[in-house]
Amino acid sequence: MFHLFRAAIKRSFLPVLAFALLFLLASCFSVPDGEAPEGPIVRIDESTSNSKTMGEESALNRMITSVATSCPPICSRPGSHAPAVSNEFYPTSFDYMQMDLWRSLIKMGLIRPVLPGSEEEQYRMISSIREEGVDGLFRWEIKIVSGKTATADNPVWSDSVLFSRSSKSP
Repeated sequence: MFHLFRAAIKRSFLPVLAFALLFLLASCFSVPDGEAPEGPIVRIDESTSNSKTMGEESALNRMITSVATSCPPICSRPGSHAPAVSNEFYPTSFDYMQMDLWRSLIKMGLIRPVLPGSEEEQYRMISSIREEGVDGLFRWEIKIVSGKTATADNPVWSDSVLFSRSSKSP
């Protein structure tokens, strides 16, 4: 009986030991000594991330991802603790993109929509899309401002994307 118990321990212990050894070898022991580099480790080349080939759908997906993953007031408190956010969208021929972003953030539970100026309002999302030059390019800019009296001049967070009109646009 003891022999069976010992064999079972050996069979389960060896894989666990092997995993622990691999984990140790791949952990912080593999980081070189010295100071960490200053500044960003990865640099995003704006000329490729905002290239002229980015269409409306790609721009919409990029902005949803950007707000959901890098906007501290929104990405840090999902679900029942989501901030109360109102919107200030400037009318354009791309209204559907702004509304798709808004609906996506609501559906993901990242924001609680409120009316502008309401008592609950914690943040305001300001979105504008304007033509950029004569090449048929458009710049979509989103700013998150804090409070009811904040202006677009002092955003808590902002991002923008350059895109071209798709042939499928409404």
